[in-house]
Amino acid sequence: MPSGPALLYDKSAIQRLSKDEARWLSHFFITPITPVYMREVLGNLAKGTKRGSPEEAVASLAARARDGFGNYLQIGSRSLIDQEILGNPVTMDGRPMVAAERVVTSDGEVGAFIDESEEERTLRRWSERVFSDEERERAALYRAEAKGNTTLQTIIQNFARGRTKGMAYPTTLEEVVAAVDAFLDHPGTQFRTLKTVLELFDQPQGSVKHVRAMWTSNTYRRTPIRYFLPYSYYCTRLVLVFRYAVALGVLGQRPTNTIDLEYLLYLPFCRVFSSTDDLHRSLAPLFMAPTQRFVDGDTLKAGLAELARYYCDHEEELRRQGSMRFAEYPPLSLATCVHELYDHFDPQWRKRAIEPREPISKEENDRIMAKLRPKIEAFERARQGVGGKRGI
Repeated sequence: MPSGPALLYDKSAIQRLSKDEARWLSHFFITPITPVYMREVLGNLAKGTKRGSPEEAVASLAARARDGFGNYLQIGSRSLIDQEILGNPVTMDGRPMVAAERVVTSDGEVGAFIDESEEERTLRRWSERVFSDEERERAALYRAEAKGNTTLQTIIQNFARGRTKGMAYPTTLEEVVAAVDAFLDHPGTQFRTLKTVLELFDQPQGSVKHVRAMWTSNTYRRTPIRYFLPYSYYCTRLVLVFRYAVALGVLGQRPTNTIDLEYLLYLPFCRVFSSTDDLHRSLAPLFMAPTQRFVDGDTLKAGLAELARYYCDHEEELRRQGSMRFAEYPPLSLATCVHELYDHFDPQWRKRAIEPREPISKEENDRIMAKLRPKIEAFERARQGVGGKRGI
């Protein structure tokens, strides 16, 4: 398992990486795979390429996402919103919300493991250039919808019709954020905010009645929506800022911006976000917590390239000791953005990196394996569908 923080990337960041650079990315960071990345990767199947075939382009992007130990499928934003509105809390602490977790019991103890999801199996198949006819049709549909997306034009036209002559409107992203916050956080209009959240994400009538009753109950007593439905509120705030900024001309009107926006829905579930996209460069820092970090994709590539060269020069030692021992931490002789991120999120890592690890004796190894063996067998039974349950 990687010892580093969760790093979220978009397609623009990872497609710049070589295979070796992508390998070290997933070695040193937990790199959740987002649903929007899956769609963008598949969309390349219907996209013309200057070099190679569309199949090769998809295989390359799929392989970059699934190499390494830290790649898990992030649960989709819409599923999380639906769950939160039904009363299931969504934890936003920089850790990915992982799909395909299985819980098993053995000798009265409870354990969990991350099984290979359907999406991860799909990425493996794509990396081998195997595609179904349905996937090819979906790719063509995705490309057509992306190129013909008129959502932003509709937003602009609707805003223009309702614009008040002589009224001063925001001219910067910071001012747009302040205006949206004033709209959503006004203490006297929290019911309107709740209604905005529910309508924006097309909640069914049953869910609407349930969440309204919960909000007005003695337990919650009309708690501000920012705290009552924190993830749904976050997504609403992000979407409204985007739409308002596009309508005012503060953000660009490129049709694919609506796709790029989806990556930002997952910011609460990472500690680092990397991209080379202009929309992300402008908008992401405004929605990240002070402890989170935005790393430009070119900066990330440069750091990973330096690591890849280092380990290429030490290939024999890497092969002899294994990557989890020889490369447990970034090499102390270098200074890259990876090192800076480790310093920020784990200030003690350098001390651990120079402390020699005590070898495990055969007796201790046998004792550990004796304790783990029943759990491993329980995991395997769960994998085969005998016991265990899938959950969020």
